[in-house]
Amino acid sequence: MKKRVIAAVALVTMVGSAVQAASFYPIKSVASDTAGTDFYPATRLIEGPGFGFDASAPHNRTSSLTWVTNAPNGGNGDYFAPTPTPSPRLVFDMGTNVTLSEISVWGYANTNANGANDFSLRFATEADGPGGMNTSIALNPTYTAIQNVTPRQSFSFGQDVQARYVELVPLDNFFGITPPGGDRVGLGEVAFQAPDPPEPVGTTNLSLGKEYAYSNLPSYPNGGHYFDDPHVQTVDVFDTGDLTDGVLQSGAPGGANQPVVGWYPVSESAEIIFDLGAEFLVSQVILGTHTYNSPDNGAADSAVVSFSTTGTAPGDFGSAVTNWFRREHVLGDGHHDLPTIGIPNTSARYVKVAFDGGGVLGGGNHPPNKWMLDEITILGSTAPPVIPEPMTMLAVGISVAGLGGYIRKRNVPSGRRRL
Repeated sequence: MKKRVIAAVALVTMVGSAVQAASFYPIKSVASDTAGTDFYPATRLIEGPGFGFDASAPHNRTSSLTWVTNAPNGGNGDYFAPTPTPSPRLVFDMGTNVTLSEISVWGYANTNANGANDFSLRFATEADGPGGMNTSIALNPTYTAIQNVTPRQSFSFGQDVQARYVELVPLDNFFGITPPGGDRVGLGEVAFQAPDPPEPVGTTNLSLGKEYAYSNLPSYPNGGHYFDDPHVQTVDVFDTGDLTDGVLQSGAPGGANQPVVGWYPVSESAEIIFDLGAEFLVSQVILGTHTYNSPDNGAADSAVVSFSTTGTAPGDFGSAVTNWFRREHVLGDGHHDLPTIGIPNTSARYVKVAFDGGGVLGGGNHPPNKWMLDEITILGSTAPPVIPEPMTMLAVGISVAGLGGYIRKRNVPSGRRRL
């Protein structure tokens, strides 16, 4: 395969130290077509900010972990002469459809030619599935990377793409340019920058002391250790409890009447609806968990947050935001705030947080058998009133000196039971 030295890079932005820190999407998983023979697994590519690379700008590489294939053409051969079967191909799963506008990569090694040089991308939506690349998204760009581990290389798509799956196909390495190496192909890290979150409209804790209802109650077969003791503990009934009392678990949980709740087994799913008591602009949701290795207490591996201004029936909720969590978010025993879920300043009285079961464990080398919560914090501010256009008011014959007589109506479910 033809090789070339990269003298100028027009398609990539080298991110310097003067820029503001970027936000990055959590990547749920990555699959490699050559996984059966890879020398280092592709899971090393998605360590993420704070682990694979510095969370602060310019996001220099901090980990030594890499993905790299085997050497099918021998230790002195060129991996791409001929290209092996199966050929290298990576598919990144974002967990849900997200807005993508760039891909960031970090090189395999400064002094080894195994790093990917040219690579192409294709995309698929959740509806397309991982096998549906280019089905509904025609974009198929090709980029040229440099060899270096640092700095971060950010490649713009030139447009926004709504996709769940991203296919990355290495097309060449640095064989013959910067020996040794080139008998394999690899990368150091891959990430996707997320849009800058909106400026929070307020930092008031809207959920403190508020009522909430469970679709599936916290449970544990060996005593009442992880029940929501202050809560009425009836499915779909609103009450105050451990999740909004402002109290965090301290030390190892054990016995009843502790401010931590859990679901056993870890595969249990649950939805929790919080009633803020009035309509607010919600800007952030913070999920507090308490992991502990010795009793196998882990954290939820994902959460979907959605919003309603009208009621608590399933059809009332919209504007869903999904976040995936990984083990590095809950390292060690004790309380952890999972990565903040940024909300685009959404009006809501009711906030639903849905957990689908499954968990990640902080510390230790064995999986959790239950997942835990100890506090949910919903931040925001009072929603501004809806003010009709002056001409609209005239058209309906309203003649007032001010706007104080304008009333916005909404449906509020009767009683305290979830609809």
